Amino acid sequence: MILSTRAMLLMGLVFTLAVLFLGAHLSYLAAAVAIVAVGLRILWAWNIVPLPGRKLVRALSLVGFLTVIIFKFWGGSWGDAAVSLLVLGCALKFLELHSPRDASVLGTTIFFLSVVPFIFHYEIYMALYLAVMPILCFWYFMAINAVRTWRHEFKVLLRIVLPALPLTVLVFFGMPRPTGLWSLPQSVTAREVDVSGVSGEFSPGDVSEVVKSGELAARVIFTGPIPNIRYFKAVTYERNIGGKWYQSQESENFQRRLRYSFKPGDEYPRPQSQRGAQKYRVMAEARGTPFIPTLAGSYSPDHDVFYLNGEYYVAREPLQSLKAIDFEYPSVEAEREPSGRYLRELMGISRHENPQTWQLVTDLKNQNPDEESLARAFMAVFAQGYTYTLTPGKFGVNSTDELIFTKKQGFCGHYAQALAVMFRMAHIPARIVGGYAGGKVNGNYVILHDYDAHAWTEAYINGRWERFDAVPQLTSGQVGSEIEDMLRAEFEPKFKLTQMLASWSEYLDYHWSVWVLNFDETSRAQFFKSGRVFIVFGGVLFLTGVVILLWWWRRRRALRLAPEIELVNKFYYAAALSGHEVNSGEELKNFVARLIATYKLEGTNSATAWLEFVALFEKIRYSKHSAREHALWRRELVTKAKAAILACKSLPKEPADD
Repeated sequence: MILSTRAMLLMGLVFTLAVLFLGAHLSYLAAAVAIVAVGLRILWAWNIVPLPGRKLVRALSLVGFLTVIIFKFWGGSWGDAAVSLLVLGCALKFLELHSPRDASVLGTTIFFLSVVPFIFHYEIYMALYLAVMPILCFWYFMAINAVRTWRHEFKVLLRIVLPALPLTVLVFFGMPRPTGLWSLPQSVTAREVDVSGVSGEFSPGDVSEVVKSGELAARVIFTGPIPNIRYFKAVTYERNIGGKWYQSQESENFQRRLRYSFKPGDEYPRPQSQRGAQKYRVMAEARGTPFIPTLAGSYSPDHDVFYLNGEYYVAREPLQSLKAIDFEYPSVEAEREPSGRYLRELMGISRHENPQTWQLVTDLKNQNPDEESLARAFMAVFAQGYTYTLTPGKFGVNSTDELIFTKKQGFCGHYAQALAVMFRMAHIPARIVGGYAGGKVNGNYVILHDYDAHAWTEAYINGRWERFDAVPQLTSGQVGSEIEDMLRAEFEPKFKLTQMLASWSEYLDYHWSVWVLNFDETSRAQFFKSGRVFIVFGGVLFLTGVVILLWWWRRRRALRLAPEIELVNKFYYAAALSGHEVNSGEELKNFVARLIATYKLEGTNSATAWLEFVALFEKIRYSKHSAREHALWRRELVTKAKAAILACKSLPKEPADD
């Protein structure tokens, strides 16, 4: 079988688009073979190059299979290996199409391949991708036989797609669902976790790597006014081991219990709702970690998230897909009394490190006997002469001494660690907090990117946790801070047009995430309670009615005879009433000629009226003319038809005698 060029181009286009959207999950060889196969097939369709033989195809199959296996064990996942193998099989099948069955099988496989990217990606652009790909696949199946024109195939596609749109909307909003629409896991590699968001371990330089990324971390949607100072707490680090900070042993044990032995009915201490609390929703992106950024002292009615001893929330499993969680703040008893064991864990510090800082803390403690004044003295140390930088260089074992007395510059992680170390030297429990500060306000929600990642210190003073941020030149979390603006400027567009496009893209992506990706049973119930349900279903009914009306009108128009044909039929009817039937297959001009000859009406007014009617009718039907001329002639034909019909009514019942 020789496929038409149109069918070959459509097949190549669908396959190429699917491969491009799957590029991050393919081995290099599979992607290369796919591109070469499509190119060779199209060049062959244009008679430029011959197709490779079966031996070469089999050799490529073997090499590709071995490469996929190596790709899996070199660092890829089983999902990526399966995708690579599927793409490789489709690419090689391109090179050996011999029958209509081969073309149909390949088209069906590529149709399945075209929806595979939605397993890994669910951004707004995927909606457009999924809308276009089925249309192209249907178009390919119609073009296989190459018996239709582009225009006819496009009309058939519209007849398939347009009636399906209202049904799709009704099914989406009307079908019950126990969970979100889309919950397939998104694969997140270890490397992606290391350089994005916050993780279960911390070193002072980690955050400086995170802020070099402009990836979206979360959106926080507020039902009321947005706080001016915003610290979104994600995780706390209590244990200092070998220069790195880790979660407390209690928090790690609890997370391990969540994954393996925790039951939904198990109770544990957690904040409670408070009347009049501010409500907000966190839409956390898939980052491969369980940590959810929240405002301090928040309560969540969602039992799929859990409140840890460090007063932050985690999911049961690392987030592999977009997740929306509702919160309220402030809550009742959000700050539970920490255990003595937990507080002792937060005071452990080596006396053999940072001797200069030990001396500084000792002097300040002697001058400030109470904890509050001592904390103010610690903050005053960093108030002058210190700078913020993403590239402070490497620190040695005594990193706090280096920061305070030598370098006097660092990133937020260095300042958070130094302040935590100073508190612990003063026998005040302290911990490092990882999360996000500030964020970009867009309407009623705040956008948190990786460059908003931040670290600060919490100290247990006078029976409650206090937040301390020692970073100089930064009111972190405060809208308009110099450093936040500097970091954001590196990733945001420079030109007004690109800024506008980026803003619109963010707006669409936000509503896509809210109304599609996280449209669960709760959202569905709220939707039916609100007035939006009448707008949506009213719009669907209206569009359905419009589609039906257009179909009926086009159907009626297709069945209706042309106006000039209807005038001819009226003429035939008038002649039949006078007793003169039209013979089978007799043309109009022959019928008129027979009437004139039968009644010997040559040169009469009746004959003239009939001949003028016939001449104008044939002119309209068979001559080339403009639309304006056509309209003028049709109006003139109406007058000629009336004269011809009147002449028929004056005919005698019997023909004239010779």
